[in-house]
Amino acid sequence: MTKKNTVKLYNFEFGTVTLDDNLVTLKISKDQFTDINDVADLITDQNDLFLNRQKVVENETELVFTFKKSSSTLKSLMEIKQEDYPVKSAIAKRILEQDILNEYLNDDIYISLNPATLFYYPMETVKYTYSANSSMPRNEYTALERYKALVAYIFSGIPYEKCLNSPNDVSSEGNDLIKEIYTKNSRIELLQFVKDTNNFITYDYISKRQQETTKYKKLLYIVGGSLALLTIAGIITTQMVASNQQIEMAQKPL
Repeated sequence: MTKKNTVKLYNFEFGTVTLDDNLVTLKISKDQFTDINDVADLITDQNDLFLNRQKVVENETELVFTFKKSSSTLKSLMEIKQEDYPVKSAIAKRILEQDILNEYLNDDIYISLNPATLFYYPMETVKYTYSANSSMPRNEYTALERYKALVAYIFSGIPYEKCLNSPNDVSSEGNDLIKEIYTKNSRIELLQFVKDTNNFITYDYISKRQQETTKYKKLLYIVGGSLALLTIAGIITTQMVASNQQIEMAQKPL
């Protein structure tokens, strides 16, 4: 039997991300590094919130970072657009609660929030991959700008890069929820908004599911009742036919 090709390729700010079963490979061109010898050991390698970094390999044009997922159930955050709203809001809430960007602020460590470099599993598991010291490529957006972009992406499916680079366009094009995301002045405000949204969305989702279940039960009752009536009608018809046959036989001359 031929093995199904499971390789997926995504782009992020500094290169590409390849997913092949439980292996995650980041390829970044060497010209983006100020010192390619200063990437072997990073403080984030000891943090369980990051995937296990297996190795760093240098080739002619790139540095290749290989990570291993701890579980095959972990999904790329690129796939979250397929999830229901309760899952989306729970993952957004978890990311803001972890506040991974602030954790390494004093160490001058940059953490990528690009969805291609993040992994999740409902409802509260989130894992990171790309972290960078001062010798490695990074961008200059603030932590709040990147959190807003990521949350906007999670709820809308609009590409993260656009949410980050063109917030005014995304805000004007998006629904009220997306517009509200971009009005927040701190991670705490954004987190509280996501919590409130999570409560509302989860309640609304459950209510709709209950309504659908009620409609389904009513449909079953109607179908069941109709079948019962058809069964009774069939019995009555059979009895009437049998009675008519008996009458006809009785009326025939001997």
